[in-house]
Amino acid sequence: MKIITATFLIPIRFFQILYKGIQFLMILKFTKDETKKPQKLKEIFEYLGGVFTKIGQIISMRSDFIDPSYQEQLFDLQDKPKPFSYEKGIRIINKGLKNKNYFRVIEKELFASGSISQIYKAIDQEGREVIIKVKRPHISLQILIDVSILKVLLLPLKLFGLDRSLKIYQLIHEAHTILKEESDFRQEIKNLQLFETISSSMDKFITPKVYIEACNSNIITMDYISGVSFKEIMSSMNKGTPILNTVITEKLAIDFFEIIMKMIFEVGFFHGDPHSGNILYTQDEKIAFLDFGAVGCLSERMKFLQINYFNSIANNNLDEAVDFFIRILRENKKSDSFGFRKDLKSILYVWMMKIDDDNIPFSEKSLGSLMMESSFLATKYKFTLRSNSLLFFRVFLLVEPIFFNFNPTFNLKKATEKYITQYYLSKYGKELNYKKMMSNMYAFSELIQILPSWAKKLLIENLED
Repeated sequence: MKIITATFLIPIRFFQILYKGIQFLMILKFTKDETKKPQKLKEIFEYLGGVFTKIGQIISMRSDFIDPSYQEQLFDLQDKPKPFSYEKGIRIINKGLKNKNYFRVIEKELFASGSISQIYKAIDQEGREVIIKVKRPHISLQILIDVSILKVLLLPLKLFGLDRSLKIYQLIHEAHTILKEESDFRQEIKNLQLFETISSSMDKFITPKVYIEACNSNIITMDYISGVSFKEIMSSMNKGTPILNTVITEKLAIDFFEIIMKMIFEVGFFHGDPHSGNILYTQDEKIAFLDFGAVGCLSERMKFLQINYFNSIANNNLDEAVDFFIRILRENKKSDSFGFRKDLKSILYVWMMKIDDDNIPFSEKSLGSLMMESSFLATKYKFTLRSNSLLFFRVFLLVEPIFFNFNPTFNLKKATEKYITQYYLSKYGKELNYKKMMSNMYAFSELIQILPSWAKKLLIENLED
């Protein structure tokens, strides 16, 4: 069945994508009104759907990649692809459900629609308000076809060496990786169970409870969480009609930052696609994460290297930042360590000169953009970046704009310094005993070297108490 579907779909899809690509190039060349071009690109991405919807979502968060006018238009791509019919959705639900009477009511009105699935609100037999996430038919095949066609159509760019400077292939790879993860519902079910456990140990962070008996490879049933999305909050602020007051949004920026840092450095598991449409501010003043298709994980060693890289750049320690970043990478015989170190140091120096200047726009001093630029530089010098580290860098590209939208005066450098100091004190402070110190001797010795003098003094005072 899949072979027959692909046989008919590939040529149709090829000419569909080619036609839309040529159409946009013509618009770029002959349309004089610059304000119409972003709108046309959005319409094309919406029409093509699938991989293009995800690429549009990624670009909408990338101030380093595209003009702000395009970002503003593509921002609305989230959760707005063309839906499939209610009847088809019910057929998919009933086909995979062992208990056909599990749901009392499934609302006809679509609750949300995404590039991988669409969502219905329902009431189960226990009277619980739940949502049912239904996978789009043949979505995995469509993703594979779209990615393959895109690579073929963009081959001329690769032949002329333009793909690296434009970063298009990295963008396609990023979209493909995320979509593959998001279309694996069985893995997402495991991720939901994992983060349900994680959220129980964190005060301000919640996730929906998943109901395994009403889940399979095509549907996921979970609690409905009431709240307002970060996307809606940001949109209202940009329009000058904020739905939350300044005190709340500024506190949200701090709380959200702490949750992200704790996920990564204390838990070791983190949400891999925390764009503003996937985060809610709930009625009980908590932050809810949705859509756990993409999840990252860092080993203890990688957590140690990443947090020390953060610490080095927060303290303007250029050489140590370079050293830690290189240790994050995989080096091989073809790697040019000298050339990479030289260029990376230059990039970090320019960024460090900008970070404390309030007159420089956020897009030019984004930490996420710095990490992604460093990653692309590593590829140029034949280093390999571990996949979860790349996902970790991408997470910062997505969450940084949220921090600064909620609080324009948010100081990422100071917030990072404060978190890292608290992190080390909680890990090596008063609770430190001989056994623990011996098992962490390597980390502890490096800790003493990298902490700023004021933090060392504070740590020593805690150890003496």
